Amino acid sequence: MSYVYSRAKLFRYDCTSDPREWKERGTGDVKVLRHKLLGTCRVLMRRDKTLKICANHYGNIALNCECLSENYCHALEIKLLN
Repeated sequence: MSYVYSRAKLFRYDCTSDPREWKERGTGDVKVLRHKLLGTCRVLMRRDKTLKICANHYGNIALNCECLSENYCHALEIKLLN
């Protein structure tokens, strides 16, 4: 069962570089999936051209969405609460 299906850019925080900065990890489709029996959630993201998985995390998930209209979200923040 899918909760969220959207296009997104994934960033990672690089704390080894000077100055510290956010670096782009990939662009593609992101899904928030929920297990029917266990109720656990999973974030799955695949890159556009290669369809390689660039995010695969599961656990308790909190979604925070800043929507500008009914069909457009400016920012989607996914926090893992483990």
